[in-house]
Amino acid sequence: MFSNALKALSGGNIHKSYSVDSTPAFVSGPWKVYDATKRSNKQAVSVFVFEKKNLEAPLQKPSPLVQARYAQIYEQLKREASSLSRLRHPSILEVAEPVEETAKTLVFATERVTASLATLTGKKDEDSFGRKGTRTSRPQETEVDELEIQKGLLQVAKGLSFLHEQAGILHSNLIPEAIYVNAKGDWKISGLGFSISFRDAKPQYDYPEYDPRLPKNVQRDIDFAAPEFVIEEQVDPLSDMFSLGCLIVAMHNRGASPVRADHNTHAYRKIVERLDRLEWGQVPSYITYVLPQLLTRRPVNRLSASAFQSSKFFDNILMNTIRFLEAFPEKSDHEKASFMRGLLRVLPQFPDRVLQRKVLPSLLEETKDHPLLHLTIPNIYLIITKTPQSDFSAKVLPKLKTIFLVKDQPQATVAMLEGLHVVKEKATAKEFKEDVMPLIYAALESGVHYVQDKALNVIGEIAADLDFTTIKSRLFPKVADVFTKTSMLSVQVTALETFLIIVKHVDKYLVTEKILPLLQTVKTKEPAVLIAALAVYEESGKMLDLEVIAAQVLPRLWELSLTPLLNLQQFKTFMKVIKDLSSRIEEEHGRKLADLGSVSEPINSSTAVKGPAGGAADEGPIDFETLVLGGNGVSQPKLLTNSMGNGSMGFGAPMEPVPSNPFPSSQPPAIRAAPPKSTSPAPTFSWSTPVSPQARPPPAPAPQQPPTGLSSFPVMQSTPQASYQQPPTNYFQSQPVQPVQPPQPRQPSNTAGSAIDWSAAMRKPAQPIPPPPQNKTFGWSTQNNNAVANSSMSSFPSIMPPPRNGPSTPSIPPPPKPSNGMGSLDAYKPLL
Repeated sequence: MFSNALKALSGGNIHKSYSVDSTPAFVSGPWKVYDATKRSNKQAVSVFVFEKKNLEAPLQKPSPLVQARYAQIYEQLKREASSLSRLRHPSILEVAEPVEETAKTLVFATERVTASLATLTGKKDEDSFGRKGTRTSRPQETEVDELEIQKGLLQVAKGLSFLHEQAGILHSNLIPEAIYVNAKGDWKISGLGFSISFRDAKPQYDYPEYDPRLPKNVQRDIDFAAPEFVIEEQVDPLSDMFSLGCLIVAMHNRGASPVRADHNTHAYRKIVERLDRLEWGQVPSYITYVLPQLLTRRPVNRLSASAFQSSKFFDNILMNTIRFLEAFPEKSDHEKASFMRGLLRVLPQFPDRVLQRKVLPSLLEETKDHPLLHLTIPNIYLIITKTPQSDFSAKVLPKLKTIFLVKDQPQATVAMLEGLHVVKEKATAKEFKEDVMPLIYAALESGVHYVQDKALNVIGEIAADLDFTTIKSRLFPKVADVFTKTSMLSVQVTALETFLIIVKHVDKYLVTEKILPLLQTVKTKEPAVLIAALAVYEESGKMLDLEVIAAQVLPRLWELSLTPLLNLQQFKTFMKVIKDLSSRIEEEHGRKLADLGSVSEPINSSTAVKGPAGGAADEGPIDFETLVLGGNGVSQPKLLTNSMGNGSMGFGAPMEPVPSNPFPSSQPPAIRAAPPKSTSPAPTFSWSTPVSPQARPPPAPAPQQPPTGLSSFPVMQSTPQASYQQPPTNYFQSQPVQPVQPPQPRQPSNTAGSAIDWSAAMRKPAQPIPPPPQNKTFGWSTQNNNAVANSSMSSFPSIMPPPRNGPSTPSIPPPPKPSNGMGSLDAYKPLL
């Protein structure tokens, strides 16, 4: 809640125009100082409030003389505000709103101040009754650096010089409570309520007599007054220089003056008589030589305000730097450029508070000079490293945003990009995305190759802190545009290095659809470009699908690796990447195939033979007889027999034993046993294992594999008649199905050249047998039998038995004619 003093402001203009804090920032003399902000333009100000009750409360029934004294004090306080409004100087406190008087308060507004010298020195505040209380000030304002003191005293001396030489005014009460420090760290003179104009014919003189009925903070403090003013009642502008000497001592002794009379004029006289023997406490030695020239009994022996500014007290590199900076607008362009170049070497010697409050604001103001911007920016970045994050966001970044958009100074853009890592550390993620990234976008679009190169290098430093959407939607398109349009190899190499960084922060889609096509556009054969592109390919290969690597990456790498400009080491680098990607394809794709094979094995892999119910009958190995005879070895299928019934496939001679591995290159396909057509006993062979008919269970049909051609089947089996389709009449002759007959002796064929040399067939590799002439037969009565015999024997010559003597009759009738007009081979596909 607002204090009573602020409630009294409700009817004034200051309360309507400004938003005032509820508690005072500090107390200085009779004034309570509040931080405030102007509602219209957010200007920061300080509001000074004097509460009349603090003056009138000690006396319940003041006499008319005391009431007249009250009126004088009110006039004195109002004159303080009006004098500030009239006087305009950098070392004089600037008034924002003139004084307003109400029945309870006196109020006026000034530029924002953060403390008075009383609070900086640790001096206890006194209330209106003279009681000392707890110091009220910001904690960060309680310590003062020596350079700050020197800078502040120089500014006070400038203000006094203005008052004495231009305004003709004697301050006459230069105490710590009359000096304020603004937001920039500058010292400002106030407290002009006791000021005297010495240019008048008869200067007004008010003897500093102390009235114990009134608060001390509304009366002159003779501890800081000159001897001629107190003792001799003289008005001299050099009296303020004595007060300045007392102020120097007070700054090093917690606000205590070397003259400690406590408003007692008699005590004051005694102290002044031994000024040359006064102790100055903790004053540094480099200041002691100037104090005797200020704390003198006679004004004629004192330094003037102008002479004080030229003393050796301010003759050092830091003070001269501040002086030059304060007069910077008056310097020539050559002097400005030389100053900015040398400032980088001097800035580390400055105290942090001086840098933040004095140097940095001055440099930010000079950013309006664009030709000098490339020299000013490095100094600003150096100070930013010591700036708190809150101050950076509130005071520095708004200024930087305006210069980030400067496009007519490429050198300035490069300077801003070189120190961008400092800005990234101080700005929040949102601030960097919205306020700083436009600088990088503008640099990429500038068209100046060294600016683009610098911007691309900066992306590598900040990419990890950017979100995916910013990289994909805003940053990558601009980098890609630079890559495709630039004619500088150095920029192209840097763009490829930027792609390498971007690949690590984007998804697979962007790499496949955007980056890889860009890499395909590389036409140059310069090794630097190719090696940079190789790095992008290598990093991309860690996330791309195998198909993309095989189809797009590896062919491109092979093409680039054959460039004649590569040396041996660079070529080996290409080979290593190619081998690594190829190994990845081999390993992952092989693992994939192995995983698929473990789930669904091929039917002919002999890992499972399906029984009648479709389940696995035996998980052990299957021998050849079981595979050929069908089932699990407990029953033998009926072999095709001729009319003799001896299982000789109609050639009259028993079959020769089959080699141990008739299928050297592949597993033999499963053979489906055909159901028996008659009750004739099964044929036996000399190389087969006899099995008792009673021990044989009914044969189980094996799973049928999709047909691949007649030549892939080792043995042709009988098939139920219902599964045949009618073949064309011009290829086959319809014959009734003959029952299986016992084997009969084969009669010699009267057809020349029809016999087959089986001994030669066993010695030579299988050769395809050409179709015989139409008028010759091999024991088969139809043409389709010829085709079957040729097809079967051409694939498995070692299985066919040698011919026997005697007539031979076909044991298998030709298939019925197909109704759809299929050819001779196609007619057999349903059989398989």
